[in-house]
Amino acid sequence: MFEAVTALFSPVDDNLLIVGDFDPLMVIISVGLAIFASFMAMQVATQAAQLEDSSKRKILTLVASLALGGGVWSMHFLGMLALSLCTPISYDGLTTAISIVPSVAASWVALSIIIKKHVSVSQLAVGGVLMGAGIGTMHYVGMAAMEMAPLLRYDMTIFLLSLVVAILLAVLALWIRFSLTSLSEVKFGEHYRNAAVALVMGLAISGMHYTGMAAARFVRPPGFEFSDHNEYVSQYLGFTIALITIGLIVLVLAINMVLKYKELSDRAKLNETRLRATINASVDGVLGFDSTGKIESANDAICELLGWRADELIEQDVRMLVTEPFRQEFDQYVAGHITNQGTTQGKGRDAAIKSRDGGAIPVRVSIGHVKQSGHSSFVAFVSDLRYRLDMESALRKSEAQFRSLISNIPGIAFRCLDNETRPMLFISDAVESISGYPASDYIGDPPKRYFHEHVHPDDIGTALQIVDEKHVFKLEYRIYNASGEIRWLLGYGAHSGDSDSDEKWLDGFIMDITERKEMEQSLVIAKDKAEQAASARAAFLANMSHEIRTPMNAVIGFSDILLDDVVEPEHRKHLTTINKSAKSLLHLLNDILDSAKLDKGKFQLEMRDFSLIEEVDSVVSTLWLQANKKDLYLNVNIAPEVGDLFNGAPDRIRQVLTNLIGNAIKFTAKGGVKITVSVKPSGCIEFSIIDTGIGMTPEQLALVFDAFGQADASMSRRFGGTGLGTTISKQLVELMGGRISASSCFEQGSCFTFSLPLDAAKFKVKPETLNQRCTLPPLDILIVDDIQQNIDLLTLLMTRQGHSIITARDGKQALLRMRCDKIDVVLMDVQMPIMDGLTSSKERRKEEQKQQLSHLPIIALTASVLPEDRQAALDAGMDGFANKPIDTELLNIEIAQALGIDLTCEVIAVEPDDNSDFHIVNERKGIQLWGDKNTLLKEISLFVQKNEPLILDFEKALNSPVWSTIQAQLHTLKGLSGNLALTQLSQLLNDAERCAMRASVDDLSNVFSTILTALTNIKVYLSAQDAVAIGTEEDQNIELPASQVINLTEKLLNSALHNEYDEETLEMLVAGVNSELLERCQKIQNAFDDFEFEHAVNELQLLNKHLTQ
Repeated sequence: MFEAVTALFSPVDDNLLIVGDFDPLMVIISVGLAIFASFMAMQVATQAAQLEDSSKRKILTLVASLALGGGVWSMHFLGMLALSLCTPISYDGLTTAISIVPSVAASWVALSIIIKKHVSVSQLAVGGVLMGAGIGTMHYVGMAAMEMAPLLRYDMTIFLLSLVVAILLAVLALWIRFSLTSLSEVKFGEHYRNAAVALVMGLAISGMHYTGMAAARFVRPPGFEFSDHNEYVSQYLGFTIALITIGLIVLVLAINMVLKYKELSDRAKLNETRLRATINASVDGVLGFDSTGKIESANDAICELLGWRADELIEQDVRMLVTEPFRQEFDQYVAGHITNQGTTQGKGRDAAIKSRDGGAIPVRVSIGHVKQSGHSSFVAFVSDLRYRLDMESALRKSEAQFRSLISNIPGIAFRCLDNETRPMLFISDAVESISGYPASDYIGDPPKRYFHEHVHPDDIGTALQIVDEKHVFKLEYRIYNASGEIRWLLGYGAHSGDSDSDEKWLDGFIMDITERKEMEQSLVIAKDKAEQAASARAAFLANMSHEIRTPMNAVIGFSDILLDDVVEPEHRKHLTTINKSAKSLLHLLNDILDSAKLDKGKFQLEMRDFSLIEEVDSVVSTLWLQANKKDLYLNVNIAPEVGDLFNGAPDRIRQVLTNLIGNAIKFTAKGGVKITVSVKPSGCIEFSIIDTGIGMTPEQLALVFDAFGQADASMSRRFGGTGLGTTISKQLVELMGGRISASSCFEQGSCFTFSLPLDAAKFKVKPETLNQRCTLPPLDILIVDDIQQNIDLLTLLMTRQGHSIITARDGKQALLRMRCDKIDVVLMDVQMPIMDGLTSSKERRKEEQKQQLSHLPIIALTASVLPEDRQAALDAGMDGFANKPIDTELLNIEIAQALGIDLTCEVIAVEPDDNSDFHIVNERKGIQLWGDKNTLLKEISLFVQKNEPLILDFEKALNSPVWSTIQAQLHTLKGLSGNLALTQLSQLLNDAERCAMRASVDDLSNVFSTILTALTNIKVYLSAQDAVAIGTEEDQNIELPASQVINLTEKLLNSALHNEYDEETLEMLVAGVNSELLERCQKIQNAFDDFEFEHAVNELQLLNKHLTQ
């Protein structure tokens, strides 16, 4: 095989070559045939590219490929017939037939690329190469089919050149097909482009053929003889092949035309179907009729509108649908178009059309006319106007309502152009009531006046800035009206516009707010006054704190000192009254200050672990004596599920309980008070204080938590107090995160309930009550105060502790003392004349810095309790802070901390109220509670007589214990013993109550034996004190006649009714009654001492009734 191929390209002796001639006519025919076949193939490919059906597109591509491939094949053999070699030439039939396959295949590849919408450069190159290769293959296969005497050889160079020519021209042809896209916009531009492509492709086919013929070498074999060749035969054969080829191309064109016609027919049917579907889907009615008025078609919309079916309308006269007022116009319109005197397209107009039931339907009709082959057809488009007319009617009604609304609202509605002058396009009539000018003055081009001309000069700049910068704006400004008055306006508005016309507006609303501004100005003035009043109130409270606490400091301090020294009962009684009255006044003052701090939000809670049961016990024990004096019961019921240790603010819980229980006792004359402590489902601890007192009306109940509010004005006179107790309680409960409420029934009693969300204790060990007794080393102390009583009191207290005292009366004197004398610590009052304590401390700190002096500790002494005063003292350079009245132990701790002394003071764990397990009776505390020792001993004796049997019965009760009863009895006994200062017994009863809460029989039995021992110790104590002497002093009193006692009783009753305290008459009564009446008279005296005038009235009436019987 290789040798055969090599032989084809072997060199040949030029003397052996046979040179042939070409017939020019046949050459021209062959070239023309190649170009024509290429053009027809391109046309068919163009048609194929426009088809949507892929199978039809492939069929047309195949047809075009046969046309182009057949053209290549025909051109080759026509070109061969054009060659004359003076020797007979025949062709192998099979090889000749096979030679057409490469050309058809190459044509398929090229045309498949042509029919694509988008191709890449690489695809063009590959397609051109394959097309050129197909042409060359067809040519050389066709040459191989020749049968003749000469031998066929090829020149290698020209052979390769023929392939290059074919490939390059084929690539060029494909490039032209996709490059000359601009011709698509020219009429017949697609044919021009196909002609250009066909020309190049035809040249590629013929150029390759004749270049390949130039490469052919016909070699004369040995013994070869020339013979004549009839050229006419070749021409006949050439024409015959050309005609056959043209016939095939025409056949291809016919097939193409058939396919194209079918495509167009299918498209026409599709368009017709779409048109019918569109007409039927149209919301407007469509009616077709001819020149005589006969209806030819009707869509679904017109049938639905008129109430007819389509088959009922077809063949009917369209005039039966035209109402009488429009029939003549309709006939003229139709006749005018038939005679070519009308327009092609009728203009739409509003009319009325008859429905099937004879009613007239408002419609808009537009009639179109088409004339073809002398036949006129009309199409009427009918739109239902009923909905539009309803909308127009609603719109007119809405517009009328809107105009009515605009004209009646108390403000200006407007629209103006959004430009520099902003002329009004619309402005409501309300502008006249505001500006004083009619609305017509602002409308026009140009208007009589512009609205912005009224704006106050001080406001115009700000107003324009707000309007220009914000899309939606709101502004307040002033204007001058026609009378020259200033009016305040509030304007709302927004920028809007028409995107089509680029016109921009400002739409808005303007209100007259002059009255509101005047009201705001009044409110500002009132607010300033209120703030000044609040400031004055705060200053008053601070001043009151100082001015009242300062003398109280001396009263309480000196009375405490005298109580330690005075033994004479009468003097001691008077001192006790002084001390209690001063402390009561201090309590009232603390209520007022607490309320002020709570109102200002400056009240701080001190959170720590505490025993809830002990706090409740402490309050109840404190108030038990008060209830006992009024013969009231004071019961406590703590639910078993209530825990013992919690973390919270025990001081404030105790304050709330004291306020509420104290009020309950104060307002209860008969019965008593019950306190219950339980756990709510939410986990909060709930406290309830229930009394059987005077109760409240619904009106009074609504004001119960208001500051300084009591049921009525007489309450303050009858019962005393500031009216702040419940207010402070409510504020404290809410500050601790709880809630408080009250319920009451007039003359039956009240119930106050509050709940607190208490956290569990941080430490499981029960906190002990610590009593610190700090003994300071002897010190040189400078006391600075402007009030001599305070200096005397502090001097006495400090001297008793072994300190040396230096005094000064103001800040300047203090500075001199600090410079000249040896001083360890300074106790300095804050508020003083000439130079106050804060300024003096600041000056001292400056001197220490300048002169490099050692730091001198300064403790602030002040009657103020406000947090800002404490902070001011620290800011001034003071080292500590102590309140008046002075607490000696706390003051010692402050001094120790300021001096940096290691607090190695004696710290003793003791029970509350300074009780001790090693003392049977705390005589000092008992005397403070009962006034004198004899009264205390008498009360203890009565306690033993009444309750010893009950204590002895506990052992039997443990056989079948009712724990709630046992717990209540132990709690009552614990309170009684605590108020009698029976320290040891009270502590043991407290332990027993805890055992009862745990329902532990064994533990309670162990404690019971100890309780009996403590009771025995009390009886021994009473024997040692010679209890028989109790009451001797009373027996020695001079007994008054009954008539005189009655007169004293009536006089005291009159005083109590007027809330007055006649101390002299009361003392005469107590001193002049017999032992039978003494206890009752002492109750009356206690009621007066506690300012319980109502209780005193009740007791006096009972005494008077007893005396007059």
